[in-house]
Amino acid sequence: MEEEEMSDNLCTKHEVAQRFDVYVDTAQKWMALLAKGGFPFTKVGQARAIHEKDLSVIDEFVRLRKNGIKTEEAAVLAVSHWKGRKSDGDHGPHHSGEDRGLHILLEMFQPDHLKCILLELAPQRDTSLEDMIASIDKRRLKEALLERLSDREVRDVCKRFVCCA
Repeated sequence: MEEEEMSDNLCTKHEVAQRFDVYVDTAQKWMALLAKGGFPFTKVGQARAIHEKDLSVIDEFVRLRKNGIKTEEAAVLAVSHWKGRKSDGDHGPHHSGEDRGLHILLEMFQPDHLKCILLELAPQRDTSLEDMIASIDKRRLKEALLERLSDREVRDVCKRFVCCA
C-alpha cells in the first residue's frame, strides 16, 4: 500500500523537464547539482525517484537562476533553503515570500558567498572601467583634434586677412 502511494507521487525526468520547459538533459544536470549540493533524492536502482515534494527544491533552484545567481550557487542555496525548512519542521512547499527572501538574503551575505560574488563581479567591473577609460580617451582625442582644427582655421583666416591688408 505504501509503495502504491509513493509511486503515485513520483514524477519522471521527462515530466520535470516539461514542467520547467527545459530539455531532459538540463533537468538531469540540475538534479545532479542539487544532489551534489546535498539534496537526498530517493534512488530506485540507478535512477532518481523524483517525488512531488522534490519539485519545490527544483522550483527554488529555477527561481534563483532567474534572479541571476550562477547555477552551482543556486543549487547550494536551494538545498540550503530546503535544509532550513526541514530543520524548522516545515515540509510544505515554501515559506511565505518574505521569509524565503530573508533566508536567501542571509545565505547570500555569508562571507564565503560574498567573496564569490565579488570575485565574479571583478571582471565585469574591470571591463566596465576599461570601456569608460576608452570612451574618455576617445572624447579627449576628438576635443584635441577639434582644437587643432580650430587653431589652424584661425591661423588660415589671419593669414588671409594679413595678406589682403
